[in-house]
Amino acid sequence: MAGRKQGGCFGLVVVVVVLPLLSIWISTRALTAADFSGIEGIRAGDDAKGCRDLREVMAGAGRGGVVIGEQELNAYVRATLVGREVGLVRHVVSFEGACVDLRENEAEIFLVRRCFGRLSTVSCIISIETVEGGRFVRVAGSSVGRIRIPDLVIQFVLDSYKRIAVLYEEELRLIQGANLLEIREGHLIIGN
Repeated sequence: MAGRKQGGCFGLVVVVVVLPLLSIWISTRALTAADFSGIEGIRAGDDAKGCRDLREVMAGAGRGGVVIGEQELNAYVRATLVGREVGLVRHVVSFEGACVDLRENEAEIFLVRRCFGRLSTVSCIISIETVEGGRFVRVAGSSVGRIRIPDLVIQFVLDSYKRIAVLYEEELRLIQGANLLEIREGHLIIGN
């Protein structure tokens, strides 16, 4: 067999060792719930019963705007959102809730589920972009568990976000119609 090169075992090592380890790492990160330690208003002791009706707050916002804190926003979501799983997965997956992490110029909206007894999260990261002629909301990314993924991959949970958007139709209408809309670290500022 003159002229034929003998290959090394590097390719075999990659296929047999590296790829399975990488797959295990990715699966573990995807199935591990996001870290909520920095998000206000989601702990068991946080009061959801005494929060303001944010529809009224946003509708009454003047030119100077009102500030809605992350704790109040998440308490409102916890007090008003009731969800359940539908379809084939409803026997092994339960809807636990949703929460919002407000960061400088972006908001990450988490959907929390319990799958086979373990917490699981998916999220959609949105940002508000101001351009000549107006303002628009842009999907800036997403995550599954603790893995950030390109915004196109969020398509597989888009129906869940659409069902939640229907429940908050009035609030979203007020946000879209606001003249003043800013996302700051831990706060949403909205005004007319």
